Amino acid sequence: MDFMPILANGEKLAREITKGKSGGPKKLPYTYEEAKKRLTNDINNISNEIKAHSELYLENELIINIRMAENFIAKSYIPNIFNKKESMEFVGARIYNRKVIENKEIKSKLYFVKCSKDNLDWFMNDLNIDNFNESQIKQLRSIEKVDILNAEEKTLGFDEKKDEYEVEIVLHPLKYEKKLALTRLKSYLEEGSVIKEYDNGPIFILAKVKHENMFNISKYNFLRTIHPVREINLPELRTFKGSDLPQVPKDEEINNKIKIGVFDGGANEENIYLKPYLKNYNLASLPAEKNTLQHGNAVCGTVLYGEINKYKSKDQLPVPKCLVESFRVLPEKNLYEVIDNIENIVNTREDIDVYNISFGPRGPILDDQINRFTYSLDKLALKNKIFCIAVGNDGNVMKPFNRIQAPSDAVNCIGVGAYSKFDDEIYRAEYSCIGEGREGAKLKPDLLAFGGDERNLFQAISLDGTSRLMTAGTSFSSPIVASKVGEITQISEELDPIMARTLLIHSAHKELDNGEEEGFGILEDNVENIIKCSENKVTILYKGFIIPSRCIKLPIPLPNILNQSGNINFSWTICTLTDVSTLDSDLYTNSCIEETFYPNSNMFSFTKKGEKAVKVDIINQPELVSELQSLGYKKSKNPIGDTAKRRNELQRRLDYKWDTISRKTNGKKIDGVNNPFLIISALSRDEGDLRKVRFSVAITVEIKKYNGNMYADILNKYDVLAPIQIEQQVEQEIHQITEN
Repeated sequence: MDFMPILANGEKLAREITKGKSGGPKKLPYTYEEAKKRLTNDINNISNEIKAHSELYLENELIINIRMAENFIAKSYIPNIFNKKESMEFVGARIYNRKVIENKEIKSKLYFVKCSKDNLDWFMNDLNIDNFNESQIKQLRSIEKVDILNAEEKTLGFDEKKDEYEVEIVLHPLKYEKKLALTRLKSYLEEGSVIKEYDNGPIFILAKVKHENMFNISKYNFLRTIHPVREINLPELRTFKGSDLPQVPKDEEINNKIKIGVFDGGANEENIYLKPYLKNYNLASLPAEKNTLQHGNAVCGTVLYGEINKYKSKDQLPVPKCLVESFRVLPEKNLYEVIDNIENIVNTREDIDVYNISFGPRGPILDDQINRFTYSLDKLALKNKIFCIAVGNDGNVMKPFNRIQAPSDAVNCIGVGAYSKFDDEIYRAEYSCIGEGREGAKLKPDLLAFGGDERNLFQAISLDGTSRLMTAGTSFSSPIVASKVGEITQISEELDPIMARTLLIHSAHKELDNGEEEGFGILEDNVENIIKCSENKVTILYKGFIIPSRCIKLPIPLPNILNQSGNINFSWTICTLTDVSTLDSDLYTNSCIEETFYPNSNMFSFTKKGEKAVKVDIINQPELVSELQSLGYKKSKNPIGDTAKRRNELQRRLDYKWDTISRKTNGKKIDGVNNPFLIISALSRDEGDLRKVRFSVAITVEIKKYNGNMYADILNKYDVLAPIQIEQQVEQEIHQITEN
């Protein structure tokens, strides 16, 4: 049977539609009189605090907290009265309390508001004369408290006592009194602090601070958070004498020009295994060190060849499918210098779309803070770049310290963990950090790839290219995934980096049945399996842009199934690229795509107030339709969906609805399916946000007992669909494999 590539152009079947709204208002926790009394008392307390400690505040840029009642976390409950009244301005948000009651997550949120002392006086006057409209009164009734963030709430992650800390200090966005704020901080910082600002974002400061000065810094009102910057630890590398490497590849030029960028400790350009396929650039201000150079060299070799465990010494390595551009960014005097170098390269190298980062500061991510490294990579990914990032090697320590490490918590990137294999059993490598990730990417790591462990060490290429390097770590599972992304993008011009990310997630297979450990699953190692269909299993690709508040219908192509029997299985994966906000750790992703599956285009719901809804096949039950309509029933706007409809903000969170990746499966009896489709809708955190959201979708349909060739039948029925156009060299390789 000839090779059957996955089908492209699914978006040509799509059309924009409208979708009915659902949900209703939530009961407010306080009456207006109760809210007024509480707020009056709160603002008086704030005013007294400012008078008593004026040196801790900026006169025209005060930061106050609006603490919402429990579970008032949706954007519809944002107290806009503080953003629009008397020039007050929102400058961020975070969760201030979370708990689980009867298996339900309860969250409480606060909003940071920047204002002046005059603003507080004006607001107090409005409270005295009840100068609020109906909508504003509802907002006030959902507020738990207004106060100032205390010092303990600003210091995060200091689990060990030291004489001196290297820290990242995050200041709220300041405009008028930024210079004064920095001057006040300076006396508590050691020499060599680095300041980094982003448009419309907070101010990041990397600095060294004596233990005795920590409390003085945390008392400043303009400080959002201060957290430690931990050291970068690289895995131990061991060379065993006598473990000869496989033979170098044939002296053949790589026909494709796919380049993988590697940010690490550099590489040995004279290594005979790397030299034909690698360029090295020294960006770090400090000289190279053996351990970092050895690490970077092994990572680059892994991009080119994967793990060499599978090759015997007499075997000849295959010609790599990509080239490596190695950027030495380690060692460096501080992390901000590393991030600066990464930003400069990604912003200038338009010829590289895929990057690997196998290092990061040690320590678990924290829900209520975003660090600069994560934020930077998420913003860079919007340029349609893919970063594969190791999740860290502390998976065997006590919870929550075994949680994934920055910057693998980035929502637009691929966080890679490690599995190992022994006696034909696949398992998460004990050291591989686990999820959850942060809001917007809760299901982390995204994928597991082979990283080895003590029972089955990862074999890489040594620095001098004379022996096998024996090691283990997520440092080496990540470049395997990066290589696969590059390999997929060179197969066809129709497979860009975001589609490659979609296909890797879509094709991953579950081995552990534990999302915290394996995310979406184990990497499919054979690229041919990722891009092929069969006679009873077909994958269709869709890509495009969607505007928030709009909906797009994605028909799922099927052949004529009237004469078929049994079950039909649907699976789909949706990936999006979203802008991010470091101002709000709880609403970090600015947008997402929510999908609803409709298995039967003829099945509608008829409803009447006070009566139970009735499901009706409007094609096969026309008499029932007429009867219900005569009784006052109304037909639903869309067919009956197979996804829960009345989901509030909290329910969406528990279902990972704000995540940038959605992977679902759904099985049906064939006789219950008719012209199935997905409706995808873009959700935005910001009212009036009309920025397009980029999406990529892969949908697979499988009928195991299909009588005939479903792949050919779908192509005959839908002339807009076409197999992806595979590059000639790749097509020849596939033909050679299938013939053998």
